[in-house]
Amino acid sequence: MALADKKINPIKKFVTFCLFALLILSFGVWGIGDIFQGPQHTYSVAQVGKVAIGQQEFSRNLRQELARLAPQFGGRLDIEQAQAFGVVQQVMDRLTTRALFEQHANDLGLVVTTDQLLEQIRSLPAFQDQATGRFDSFAFQNALLNSGLSEEAFLQGLTGDIQRQQVVNAISGAVTMPRAMAEALYRYSAETRTADTVVFRNDSITDLPAPTDEQIRTYYDQNSGDFLAPAFRSLSVLQIDPAALTDEVAVADERLREEYELRIDAYSVPERRNVSQVLFPNQEAANDALAKIREGRDFAAVAAEAGVGAPVSLGLISRAELADQLPALAEGAFAAEEGGVSEAVESPLGWHLAQVSEIQEGSVSPFEEVVEDLRATLQLTLATDTAIELANALDDTMAGGATLEEAAASLGLKIERFDRVDRSGSDENGETIEALPNDRTFINTAFSTEIGDESLLTETAQGGYFVVRVHEDIPAAAKPLDEVRADVIAGWEAAERARLLTEQAQVLVEAVNNGGDFAALAQEAGLIPTATPAMRRFNTTPTPGIPLDLPSKLFELEEGKADVVEDAEGIMVARLSNITAAPDAEADTAIAALQSNLVNRIQGDLVTQFTDTLNESYRVEINHQNLDTVLSQF
Repeated sequence: MALADKKINPIKKFVTFCLFALLILSFGVWGIGDIFQGPQHTYSVAQVGKVAIGQQEFSRNLRQELARLAPQFGGRLDIEQAQAFGVVQQVMDRLTTRALFEQHANDLGLVVTTDQLLEQIRSLPAFQDQATGRFDSFAFQNALLNSGLSEEAFLQGLTGDIQRQQVVNAISGAVTMPRAMAEALYRYSAETRTADTVVFRNDSITDLPAPTDEQIRTYYDQNSGDFLAPAFRSLSVLQIDPAALTDEVAVADERLREEYELRIDAYSVPERRNVSQVLFPNQEAANDALAKIREGRDFAAVAAEAGVGAPVSLGLISRAELADQLPALAEGAFAAEEGGVSEAVESPLGWHLAQVSEIQEGSVSPFEEVVEDLRATLQLTLATDTAIELANALDDTMAGGATLEEAAASLGLKIERFDRVDRSGSDENGETIEALPNDRTFINTAFSTEIGDESLLTETAQGGYFVVRVHEDIPAAAKPLDEVRADVIAGWEAAERARLLTEQAQVLVEAVNNGGDFAALAQEAGLIPTATPAMRRFNTTPTPGIPLDLPSKLFELEEGKADVVEDAEGIMVARLSNITAAPDAEADTAIAALQSNLVNRIQGDLVTQFTDTLNESYRVEINHQNLDTVLSQF
């Protein structure tokens, strides 16, 4: 398929704006937009019981999520970034959760009646006549046409989402929050407090003496956990890496040419046309409209005069995309000239006229431009096949009683020894060990295998394989004092400076709490008080000059009393200057919002707990090969 063909099908744009958003409002937990996916691909990326998650469905959801997040990444989020930030896994988790609920609903035998479906469909504004507010069957059929869905496929998808919502309602629908509880929480959380503060700054201590050897040793002993070397393991590793085998794979020029011809769609940009279409109830009405248009009348005006609604834009679309949905309309639209209108063509829904406002010519990348990329792709594919064969042979040889060394020698594989590997895959100098498998599964396996044992043959996410033997476990231990002496001295100096400043601050606190005037005492110490803004009990938003611990400290004090809190620049003394109760003027609105928020959070917690239970009840199987196929298309 050409790169341009991989865009979201323009036929479905109508559904996106007229149906998708409205249905999401009705089924916000799940996103019922997935019912517009059309027939599932033969292959699935995951299976939950009898419910399959198809490649098409996963690809579409991932593209939507990438598009949503792209503005946060400078306008583009590529698949490598998406995997690194966990976006791919989040999409998979969301889809498998939907499948879990669907499978559970099926097992419960939940039934959605025809009356329920009709009621739901008739309630959607997208299917209603704008003038009367009543259900309009023509609008319904036109919407299905432009989504590329049959009525049966639409109803099947809607049935699944109603079933899932029935399960969710049974779990969390009865959750309530008493007003008295919400009001108490509001009064508690909306109270504000302000303080007057001064800071005894770190840089005010300039004559700190050098620590003695005894002080350095004592600080090191008391804080040895700050100077730990990580835990290491000594490993032997046999790995089969397809990327390392590509140099051994030769691809003949004839094979490259054959593959180019087989994959020509991948190197082609098809002709695309900007198409708008109108649906008529019969051929006579369509031909009558066509005659008026060819006399020079406006396409949209003629459609409005015929009472069939405004033309529906299908956007820039290829012949193949349009033919997948409506073959007859594709023939008509791609036979018309630019700026022209097609002959009337018939589909199961009626008679169509298609207007072509723009034609973008197609193109094909020549063989010479893509041959090296094609060679690399084929080499990796063939190397992956070789890796699979070697892995199977290794497994069979060891199953026959051979040791790892014997099996490796018989297959020409290498076993490498790594004496110090930490949990990040780095050596004792903190450098990444490039020779190890670049896969988190490897590190997890290396640190979960018993000392003296070797792991099973394990596959990596990149299609490679490894066996790891653990020779020795080297626990985390404090680095020698001589090695970290400079860091220990720096730590001692910071602690000593904080101790001296705290002593000064405590003198001020004691004087204030004994009735002294805060401003006058601060002035005597050469400090200028600063008033804080009003802060709530759970104020977690960072504010310049306000330590994160200050709000909680203020809510422990009596009005007029003071205490110390650590500050980035030293030690702060804060005196609670004012307590303001939660405002009554906004109480009703805030309490209602709090009730709603708490109910939603409790409902979410219940659904999460139930989802965890379903995960234990049903087996979620991920087909990594099909998943990799989807990801390779991004």
